[in-house]
Parts: sequence; C-alpha cells; structure tokens
Amino acid sequence: MDSYLSVRSLASVVAQGLLQEVAERLDVPLEELVLLAVTYPGEKLLLKPQDRLYSDSLTAVGRLHVCRKDLSEVMNPFTDNAELQQRSARMLSMNTWDVAVTLTNFDWSVFNSIHEVCDIIFCPSPTL
Repeated sequence: MDSYLSVRSLASVVAQGLLQEVAERLDVPLEELVLLAVTYPGEKLLLKPQDRLYSDSLTAVGRLHVCRKDLSEVMNPFTDNAELQQRSARMLSMNTWDVAVTLTNFDWSVFNSIHEVCDIIFCPSPTL
C-alpha cells in the first residue's frame, strides 16, 4: 500500500533530515528508507544522506520520493539483464492520484493568481 505525505522543510535541510521526519511520521525504521529525486525528464537520482535537498545541482528536480530499500521491480525471472536484477529501489510511475493532486494544485494556483475581489454596486434606476 502506498502512503502519501506532504512535508515542508527548510532550504538548509539535508536528505537524512527529511528521511528521519518521514520515518517518524510513517512509523517506519529509518534504515529501510531511501530518498529519490525524480527530474522532469524522468531521470531518477538516489540522494545520499548528506545531500542538500535544495541546491544548484538539483534544480531540475520535479518530485522527491521516499521508498523502501528492499522494494524491487516486478520482473520476468528469465531476464538476463544483470543491471535490472541488482536494483534495490523501485519507483512507481505517475498514477491517477498523482494526476488528480497535480491538477487540483494547479487549479488552485491559477485561481489564487487571477482571483480579484470586486465590489459590485447596484444602483437602482429611478422609476419614472
């Protein structure tokens, strides 16, 4: 079962600090978690515990994912690709929940950007 958690952090936070916060909130041992950065082109970067989350080297990050270390891709047992068999973390592709959350956040950001408070004044015309 997937869990979704929103965490706000300071710009100076390192990956270890974020992992510790997520582990506490989800009640999961810290040693079982890894932090992955997914860039907009789809590249996945495994962050080291001392890496800063907000740095010039990670400007193209689209989303951060915390995954269990022991998850692996569901693969055909007859595959001979050694690189695929040695993967220690699995990333889920964008599902309908992610799409819905992204679209809702986008709608609210657009609404907040263009929403203006207007006073409507009704002036009744004099009756003749």
